[in-house]
Amino acid sequence: MQKKNEVLFLWAVVLTIMMATASAGVITVTNEDFGESIKILKLEAAPISESMKVTRTLEIMKNNVMSANIPIASAPEDESSPTIGISLDGTLGLAYTFKQDFFTSEVPWFYSIDNGNTWDGGVVWIIEGIQQGPSIDFTGTDKYFVGSVQDPVNGDGAIQHCFYMPDITDSETWEGHSWAWADSYPYHDRGIPDIAGYDGLGIDWWKHLTICIGSRDVRENMPILNFFNYEDETSGWSSYHDQFQGCENSAVDIDQTNGYFYAVCDPYNETRGDWDIALISGDCHPDAEGGLTYNDYQIFGDTKNSKSPDVGSHGGTVMIVAQQDELIPGKEDIVCYYSSDYGQSWDMSIVAGNSADSETNPSIVVYGESATCTFAIGGDLYASHTIDGGITWTEAERINNQESSFVNERRNSAITNGGSIVWTDNREGNSDIYFDNIGFPPAAVIDISEISGGFGITATLSNIGGADAVDLQWSINLDGGLILIGKNKEGTIPILAAGNSETVKAGFVFGFGKTTIQVTAGGVTQTAEGTVLGPFVIGI
Repeated sequence: MQKKNEVLFLWAVVLTIMMATASAGVITVTNEDFGESIKILKLEAAPISESMKVTRTLEIMKNNVMSANIPIASAPEDESSPTIGISLDGTLGLAYTFKQDFFTSEVPWFYSIDNGNTWDGGVVWIIEGIQQGPSIDFTGTDKYFVGSVQDPVNGDGAIQHCFYMPDITDSETWEGHSWAWADSYPYHDRGIPDIAGYDGLGIDWWKHLTICIGSRDVRENMPILNFFNYEDETSGWSSYHDQFQGCENSAVDIDQTNGYFYAVCDPYNETRGDWDIALISGDCHPDAEGGLTYNDYQIFGDTKNSKSPDVGSHGGTVMIVAQQDELIPGKEDIVCYYSSDYGQSWDMSIVAGNSADSETNPSIVVYGESATCTFAIGGDLYASHTIDGGITWTEAERINNQESSFVNERRNSAITNGGSIVWTDNREGNSDIYFDNIGFPPAAVIDISEISGGFGITATLSNIGGADAVDLQWSINLDGGLILIGKNKEGTIPILAAGNSETVKAGFVFGFGKTTIQVTAGGVTQTAEGTVLGPFVIGI
């Protein structure tokens, strides 16, 4: 088994940014110097045998007519902690914890090609230990999904299981890998993982980051990031951040338009006796030494007792939601820290804080300047939308149509782009998985796809939102190489109706060398790499 010496990354950026928001007053975001704080370890991956992959006959509901609040998994046993993802063509991936008894639980994986009307799959990996707390995400290509689960028992609770579904509708293509971190390093007690998919590196096997809260020797409950080796598909890396200890929750998202990642956790502040929100940001592209590229650490919350963060990003917009003692001490509200410049500067808004009870356990999905945040008040699940980058939020609407039926625990609900949502519901007397679709935010949502070269550059702009885009401004910019003609191109689409697409072109381009192509429209930016050879652009 190979072992790599610990690589120490030295950070030397210290900055405190003071900002004011109309809705929440002054906030403090601190970039700190943690010195020798990141350690990266290497371990060989162990493929999970195909013989361990079986199809279970599980009770998954098939619905002939779509309606609100559909019970999609309602076996006599308890189901919980659902997770859901969606591909560009609308294929849904689903997993949840299926608990047979106190000592036994599995995670089945399903898919739907008809917007959640019917579900197929039911594939389970039979792995020693207990499987629970799954996470699933789309990688950005075709129907390729990735997933992960927690095993709190086997290998000192330090086993990392990851599953790869190149075509989620064809379980014959699925495979898995495990990393037994406790075998070579004193890891133990890894918590429930979160996984973020990304297929933008041009590396066949590099598809994701995962984050979890875990421990190593005497370092307790710190964030741990895991990812494949950039140069060797048989090994993976573990990057732990022991300056953030005492965490209870973590989440990660990758901006699939550029490969930037944003990982959040809630470290305990021993001096104050409460929690902060910590952000670890970077670039999935490797650094000069072949490791993950880390950009920054940032601390949010100050004295506000901030916990249970989630994060979403798209096209340079980043939003972090958390429960925080914002308006009344001891009463938790949902706040959003939002950035429109890739996380360089931040403001804060209040998503929900009017209830007499605490608002808890938020999650978020970001579409660019628009986003949807879900959260709980007691035994009810709510959703609120923003269409202005996180500045303002719509009045929250309850999702579960039977009052007090939501099982209000962390990671008991999940939502996708497009508003498909799953949650744990107990209206029938035990824990079941329910499904609904709450739609897009009430605004135009622009998606940039199919950037292509040839004789010039073209890009497809799609309005996947629920309202028409009026006077949609777009631009195509080339950065790098020697571009003599066509370096910048701008234009306006008078109306791009909801559900429609339009192709924009950079016009005549002439130059030489590698270049970065940046397409921007509707608050979203998508980048691609290519080479300019005279009037042709190749290699995108």
